[in-house]
Amino acid sequence: MNRLVTNMRGIAAYHSWSSFLVALLCPPLRGRWGGSSYSSKRIEYLQRHEDLDATIRLVSEANPDILILNEVVPEIHRSRLDGALKEMGFATITYGLGDKYPDAHVSTLVATKEKTDVLPAKMPQLPYPGCGGGIAGLRFKSRVSIIGAHLALGGGDLWHQQLAAIAALVRDEEALGNRVVFAGDCNETEKLMTPSFSKLGLVSVDEHKSPTCPTSLPRIFQKSIDHIYISNTWRIKDFRTIPFGSDHSALYTEISI
Repeated sequence: MNRLVTNMRGIAAYHSWSSFLVALLCPPLRGRWGGSSYSSKRIEYLQRHEDLDATIRLVSEANPDILILNEVVPEIHRSRLDGALKEMGFATITYGLGDKYPDAHVSTLVATKEKTDVLPAKMPQLPYPGCGGGIAGLRFKSRVSIIGAHLALGGGDLWHQQLAAIAALVRDEEALGNRVVFAGDCNETEKLMTPSFSKLGLVSVDEHKSPTCPTSLPRIFQKSIDHIYISNTWRIKDFRTIPFGSDHSALYTEISI
């Protein structure tokens, strides 16, 4: 419970209490009654509470070939995070920025240990809390494309627009002859996502729909909102969730192409 309170306090401090509560309790009033989304104290708060130790340790221990991180703030995290990833052998790192907060973007990072091309990726976002945390991608010479994203709070119009944009991006990559991996914080269960992805030949790697968030609550109260989808022609060799101190569990999968 202490971690839940800490997480809520951190979210509110980052967004400002007024914009956070209005976005949470009455989304249609975002940007009207929520006050300014800009706060000169935001960077100071993030700098005081910056702690990448658990994340860097997790990446080092899991040793993935491809990494996707959500809720990275480049203005605060990039120097240390990029340095640590390069020491681990990551050769290509790209960030997809959210639309809010010009001094502290909530972003999605996609990285790999190969030198490869950045995949241009966009989806609709709004400059309010819970309206998207970036999308980024990589395109490999082996005809595999990786897309990572952080979607808006689930079920609303913006969320559906973002899902449609991601599906269109997957379709475009497949039209080029590339097989696609999509992963990220989707803020919704697979029930709303799988119909769109199954039409594109993508399947979830998580057969048991593992709960992933919020880890500060008992498992019975957690939801499965973080997902990985891969080509249905590939074989899943391993999948697991890994708690590491965040309010979301990390997802790890190993696949055979």
